[in-house]
Amino acid sequence: MLSQLLLAVVTGACLAQAYTVKPFKVSLSAEVPWLKTQLAKSRLPTKPIPGADNDDWGVSLSTLQTLRKEWLAFDWSAEEKRLNSYRHYTTVINNSTVHFVHEKSSHPDAIPILITHGWPGSFDEYLPVVRPLLESATATLSNGATKKVSFDVVLPSIPGFVFSGAPSSAKGWDMEQTAGYWNTLMVDVLGYKHGYAVAGSDWGGGIAWHTYDLYPTVRAAYLNFFPTRPTTPEQVIADNQTLTPFEQYGVERTANWTATGNGYFVEQGTKPNTIGLALFDNPVGQLAWISEKFLQWTDPTGDMTHRDVLTGVSLYYLTRSIHSSVFQYAYNPAGFAPNVRKANNPAPMGYGNFKWDVGNWPRYVAAQLGNLVFYRQHEKGGHFPGLDNPGDYVQDVRDFLAEHFTFSE
Repeated sequence: MLSQLLLAVVTGACLAQAYTVKPFKVSLSAEVPWLKTQLAKSRLPTKPIPGADNDDWGVSLSTLQTLRKEWLAFDWSAEEKRLNSYRHYTTVINNSTVHFVHEKSSHPDAIPILITHGWPGSFDEYLPVVRPLLESATATLSNGATKKVSFDVVLPSIPGFVFSGAPSSAKGWDMEQTAGYWNTLMVDVLGYKHGYAVAGSDWGGGIAWHTYDLYPTVRAAYLNFFPTRPTTPEQVIADNQTLTPFEQYGVERTANWTATGNGYFVEQGTKPNTIGLALFDNPVGQLAWISEKFLQWTDPTGDMTHRDVLTGVSLYYLTRSIHSSVFQYAYNPAGFAPNVRKANNPAPMGYGNFKWDVGNWPRYVAAQLGNLVFYRQHEKGGHFPGLDNPGDYVQDVRDFLAEHFTFSE
């Protein structure tokens, strides 16, 4: 018995040592002169197609001209300094490099939370919420009481995005596989063995849901997007449901996006090489392809700025990751399946519904996807709530997890 106990201790120690966490620094300035040269040499039409210089047909020529001019003058060194003011790390899980930001609260009993971005975002879209979440702040519980809460925050980069290596398998990584890597990162690499919370939007919402579904170490999930098709007006009628005006607006906005705004989804899901290679060394092409999403999927009166857009596009271009990032769609052909099922995890789930998002789920549908105990609607914010409404995002996380998160024994 003693020998078995010693073997278990030694084996556990070996497993603990299997993952090396290395500090990482964003260092892309050497790539900037090439970007500026390519950008300066690029040519755009001198005038728009008659009647087409508006958002109805995608990014307009006038908007693209403005963004191009701003990108030429963009101070990447200042952005790099801002990014490096956070603690970045890499580790290797199953021969794949995983990049992540990890900031720990100085307060006791901080709740670990892993927040995952989507496409065309990156870890940068959630940096505005990191420092507020580290602080011990007041949360409001459902009974009106208050409670202090703080968080340890982990922001990983999805495989193939920015600083995380592209999937090593020819079949790529689907959301379930990425969920497995995230659980390994949180439990085995970072040591949060008594549980953690997950959050995410876009693909990150799907990955977060699958992590919640598959791993009981996830003690709560706060989501802004689900791995199932957004609710359609026809579905609401078939389900004989009556929506609130807010929910009705969301369903109609989703229907409009489905009819006029998801062509990129089909292209990236079926011909990722074509679009990925076409954009690979084409800064104006990436600027048009990506800025359209940042600008049209968000709240027009929200907090997002052109600086946020240009930082996001710069990260894709300077890390040469646009090609690998679009394969997320091809590797997940059923990523947003029509079927709706409840997660296997009975832990609490929350949904923050931001009005200007392009995917919306009424409360009655969200309740079919998990143990929904928190549902909050926001008039401000859209598909990138960490950028266009970080204040409400932070408060959602505080209020939901202060009341509903418990560590395992």
